[in-house]
Amino acid sequence: MSQFKIGQYLNIQGIWLNLKYVFKLHRIKPDIMVDSILDLELAKLKYEKKVKYIVFDKDNTLTHPYKIEIEKLLEPKIEEYKKVFGEENLAILSNSAGSKDDINYLEATKIEKASGLKVVKHFHKKPRVYNDILKTFNLNQSDCINNEICVIGDRLLVDILMGKEYGFFTILVKPLTLKRENFVVKILRRFENFLLKCNKILP
Repeated sequence: MSQFKIGQYLNIQGIWLNLKYVFKLHRIKPDIMVDSILDLELAKLKYEKKVKYIVFDKDNTLTHPYKIEIEKLLEPKIEEYKKVFGEENLAILSNSAGSKDDINYLEATKIEKASGLKVVKHFHKKPRVYNDILKTFNLNQSDCINNEICVIGDRLLVDILMGKEYGFFTILVKPLTLKRENFVVKILRRFENFLLKCNKILP
């Protein structure tokens, strides 16, 4: 698989959304914060929180950065997600795989084959993927309650902020690894940790 692509960090829509929320830090609190997807009680998520659909971020949530295969430790839990929510109600959203930069969706196809999960196909980068998410789950705006969709990711200013913008239920997980991340993400992570402290989520 190709390594870092410049399109992965040049995200004008994401930058604009970050600026929009600069003075609304309380709006970007995740609904739940856990170490990993292993720590979530799926029955509680489905029946108490009323979640029906789950969108997973890929890099550092399900896979190591730039890898296709789901982290081995997570594979049994993914099977549990499939049983509880239904495989058709789960999807992976990446700013690279499934995007316009993914020629003929070759990377997305590899990920779908490796994981057994759908990859959201999208032209724009996060956060402008609302309609693409609905399309992936065969939903219309008229028959979808936004907080029935849950976004799980490791990036506060990407995954959680996107979810909050659309009224999704949001879950922040810790990155699987800090190795192989590009320098922009490393810098942004420090800022994200600062914001979490401002929101009194981190000590």
